[in-house]
Amino acid sequence: MANPLTLIVQDLRPHEATGVARYCGSVIAEFGKRSVPFRLRKLAAREFRVGPLGFGYYARIGWHRATVRPRGIVHSFFWFVIPPTTRILTIYDTFSYADPGRVVHPAARRLYRRLWADITQTPDVYVAISEAVRRDIHRVFGVPWERIVVAPIGVDTGRFRPSAGARPPAFREDGR
Repeated sequence: MANPLTLIVQDLRPHEATGVARYCGSVIAEFGKRSVPFRLRKLAAREFRVGPLGFGYYARIGWHRATVRPRGIVHSFFWFVIPPTTRILTIYDTFSYADPGRVVHPAARRLYRRLWADITQTPDVYVAISEAVRRDIHRVFGVPWERIVVAPIGVDTGRFRPSAGARPPAFREDGR
C-alpha cells in the first residue's frame, strides 16, 4: 500500500479538550469508522521558558517545522506545522494573523512570515470550521473561495431538535 494519509494534530491534555480537540477527535474517529488508512502525528506546542520571554513555544514550533516531514498526503489540523506534502489544512480561526503587529520578538516575526507563506501556498484545500472562518480565510489570506470548504455541523439534526418540546430552565432556582 502507498503511504497513507497523515493527520497532524496538536497534542492537547485532557483538561485542554476544547472544541478544537473534540473536532479533531471526531474527524479521527470518523476516519476509523470508514476504514480510511491514516497515520496520526501528535505534536506538542506547550509553552516552556527559554530566557525571560518564554520563547520556548516558538522554538518548539520551529523544531516541528524543521523535522516533521511525513511521506504521502498530509491533512494538518495544526496550522503552525505545514509540511510540503500538506494538501488539506483545517483552520479554526485567524486571530493570530488579525493583528500581526502584536508579534514583537524578531524570531517570532520571521516564523510568522514563513507560516504565512506555508498557509497561502502549500495546501490545495482549506477546511473552515464555520462560514465566518471561511470568510476570514478569504479576507486575511486571500485564498480563493472555491478552495475553502466549511466542515458540516457536527450535530445530528435527526436526533437533536432544539425546537421540539419545552426547554429546561437555564439555571436552577438557587442560581446554579
